[in-house]
Amino acid sequence: MIPMGQSQAHRLLKGPCPGLAMGLGCLFAGGWVWWAMPPFDSRIDVFLQMGTDLAFLLAVCGFLILGHTWFTHYGEPDLDRDGQRRLRGVGVVAALALAAFLFVNRVAATKTALLEGTRTFWLDDDMMISMRYAWRLAQGGGLVWNLGEPPVEGFTNLLWTLTMAIPHLLGVPSEMASAPILLLNLIGLLGILWLAWSVGRRLGLRPGLRMVGLLLIASNRWILYWAVGGSEAILLGLILMFLADRILAARRAAPLGWIEGGLIGLLALARADGLLLTALLAVIWAALARRGRTRAFAWLPAVILPLALFLWRHSYYGQWLPNTYFLRVVEVPTRVMYGLFHASYFAMLFDGVLVLAVIGMLTARNPRVGWVGCPALALLAYVAYVGGDELAEYRFYVPVVPVLLLLALAGLDRVLGMSRPLRECSPSLRYGFALLLMGLAAVRSIALPGELQKLGEVRGEMERKNVQIGLMLRRHTRPDALVAHYWAGAAPYFSERPALDMLGKNDSHLARLASPPADYQPGHNKYDAEYSFGRRPDVVVAGINARLINDPKAFQEARERQTYPGLFVTLDHPVFQEQYRRNFVATPLSANYHGIFVREGTERANPAARWTESPEKP
Repeated sequence: MIPMGQSQAHRLLKGPCPGLAMGLGCLFAGGWVWWAMPPFDSRIDVFLQMGTDLAFLLAVCGFLILGHTWFTHYGEPDLDRDGQRRLRGVGVVAALALAAFLFVNRVAATKTALLEGTRTFWLDDDMMISMRYAWRLAQGGGLVWNLGEPPVEGFTNLLWTLTMAIPHLLGVPSEMASAPILLLNLIGLLGILWLAWSVGRRLGLRPGLRMVGLLLIASNRWILYWAVGGSEAILLGLILMFLADRILAARRAAPLGWIEGGLIGLLALARADGLLLTALLAVIWAALARRGRTRAFAWLPAVILPLALFLWRHSYYGQWLPNTYFLRVVEVPTRVMYGLFHASYFAMLFDGVLVLAVIGMLTARNPRVGWVGCPALALLAYVAYVGGDELAEYRFYVPVVPVLLLLALAGLDRVLGMSRPLRECSPSLRYGFALLLMGLAAVRSIALPGELQKLGEVRGEMERKNVQIGLMLRRHTRPDALVAHYWAGAAPYFSERPALDMLGKNDSHLARLASPPADYQPGHNKYDAEYSFGRRPDVVVAGINARLINDPKAFQEARERQTYPGLFVTLDHPVFQEQYRRNFVATPLSANYHGIFVREGTERANPAARWTESPEKP
C-alpha cells in the first residue's frame, strides 16, 4: 500500500504541474537572460549575440512546453482519434509554413533585386557556374563552358544542371531563370519536412518529439542558407529522406522496388560525392535483399545510372572524373589538413547532435536505424578527406543534417527513458526535458533571430554586385570578347561572354597543376598567370578592388596577409601590370568591389573611360 504522501507526490508528478512549472521556468530564465545582458559593446558583440539567441531559445521552449502540457492534460481527452490527427496535421502545416516564410524572407533579402529596371534573380555564385552550363546547353552548344573550346566538366551536379536548363529551354530570360530553381528548392525543403514526420514515426518518436524535429529542420541555418542559394543539396536531402523512410518501412509485403533503386542511382548524378551514398545504400540494399525485402532486379538502376554517367563523361569530356576532382584533390598537399579543420569546426557546432545521433543508432531495436545513419556519418568523413569547403554554412553536409537531427532526437529519447523518475513523471515534463536539451544541443545550427538577420546578407550583397558586373560587361564588350574572372559564377553567366576561369574550376590545364604548399584552400589554390594572360583576355575582373590594386603599398600589405595568394600572384604578373593595370574602370563597383581592367589596344571592349554602371538613357 502506497503511503498517502507518496500517493499525492505520485499524482502530482503525473499531473500538469511539472510541465507548467518547467514551461514557466523557461520563460522566466529567458527573460532573465535578456534583462541581464550588458549594454551594447562592439568588443563583446559575439557574446551579446549568444545571449540573445539563448533568451529566444528558452522563450520558445517555454511556450512549446506550456502548449504541450495544455494539450496533454486538457485538450487531448476531449478529442477523438480523428481530432487528434487533425491537430497534429495543423502542427505539421505550421512547420511547413515556418520553413516557407523563412525561405521567402531570405530570397527577398539576398537573391533578388530590381536591376536596370528589370526584376532579376540569382543563386549562390557557385550555383551560377552550373547555370552557365545549363544556358549553353539550351543554346544548343552542349554542356560546355565556352563555345568552340574543348569541353570541360566544371560542374559536379549533372542532374541539377539539366534541371537548370529547363527554364532556358522554355525561353525564360536570364534575369528570371533562377526563380524557378529557387521555387524547386522551396518545394524540396517542404518535401523533406513532410517526409521527416514519417521517418520520425518509424524511429519511434512520439508526436511531440516529431514536431520538435520538424521545427529544428525548418529553422536549420545551413539548410535554409543553401536552399536559398539554389544548391542541389536540397535535392540530395529529399532523396535521402525518402530512402530513409522506405528502408525503415521495408518488409516482405512492401519491399524496396524500382523507384528506390532508381533514386539510389540518381544520387550519383545529383552530385559527384553522391556516388559514396549510392555505394553505401547499395550495401544496405543487399542486406535487405537477403531478408526478402527488395524486389528482384530492382537494384539495376542503382548500378546502371552511375555506370552510364562514367561512360558518358569519358566519351564527352575525355575523363572518367569531373574537372573539379583534379582541382580539389589531385596534387593538393594541404587538402586533408584543411578538410579536418573544416570537419572539426562543424563537429564543434553540431557536437551534441552528432553524439546523440550515434546513441540513437547504437541503441535502436531495429538494426536498420543504424544502417540509415551510416551513410550520413560516412559523408562527414569523406568531405574531410577531400578538403572540406571554403564556403560557409557547410553545404556538403546539408543533405544528411535532417536525418542526423531525427536520429539525435531518438537517441535523446532513449537516454531520458533510462531515468526511472522521468519514466514515471508527467509526459509534459519528459517532453520539456527533451525539447530543452535538444534545443541546447542544436542551438548553433538554428537560424535564431540575431543570426537570421545576418544569414546570407553579406554574401548576397556580393552576389548582387557580381550580377551588376555581368550586366555591365554585356553592355561594354562585344559578344566575342574574352573576360577573365576570379569569381566565375554570376558575372560570366549574366555577361554571356566567353569566360576564362583564373582559378581553374572550368579550365582543365589549371585544374591539373600542383598547388603551392603554402596555399591551403582547396579549389582556390591553383593558378598560372603565364598561361592565363597568354590567352590575352580583353577584360580582367579581379577578385579585389581597383583602388587596392593601384596602391602598391596597400597591395603588398594585403598580399603578405596570405589571403588567396594566387589572386595576388597573378595580379602582380608583368603582363597584367603592363597591359591592364593602367586601364581600370573607375566606376564605384570597380573601385570598391572587384576591379575591372581593359587590355591595352583591344577592340572587343569599350575603353575603360567610357564604362558606366547603368545603361545610358536615350
